[in-house]
Amino acid sequence: MNLLQNKQISISNSGQWSIEKSIYNGTVCLSKEDNFLIHDHSTYIYPYCDSILNLNPSSVLILGLGLSLLPNYYVTYSDVVDVIEKDIDLINLITGNSFNETSINIINDDAFTYTTDKTYDLIISDIHWFIDGNYTNEISLLRDKYNLNLNDGGKIFFYLTKELFDKY
Repeated sequence: MNLLQNKQISISNSGQWSIEKSIYNGTVCLSKEDNFLIHDHSTYIYPYCDSILNLNPSSVLILGLGLSLLPNYYVTYSDVVDVIEKDIDLINLITGNSFNETSINIINDDAFTYTTDKTYDLIISDIHWFIDGNYTNEISLLRDKYNLNLNDGGKIFFYLTKELFDKY
């Protein structure tokens, strides 16, 4: 199943980013500088996110926009979906495409420096670091930074490592 299968997709470019259809399975792909990064097939999303897809949060903060699969998924279940993305070319590409829901609030900022007083039921870190290594320090830093932005009973999820943490 393609998560964007019923949406109108515009094949487009913005800066180093592009959206295109995969020649292999017809899924929608997001790439940067000709490097394949993300596609909308459920086998790509569900194995990583199975622990959060059954949650029904009323408010979600997502760190990292990507192809906007998670924001578009949660906008149908949540009253508030905010996304922090630092790459303006990626923001322009996604917001200029008709599949992106307009009720998603995309904030052009860096997740490591952004501050807000808003609180959320679920915070998802969907940041992909494109270097090999151990991300314990970055995860710890983001977890500590955004813990105060979790509602009571809220959770923070790290896509890269599939770790789900309760508010502490």
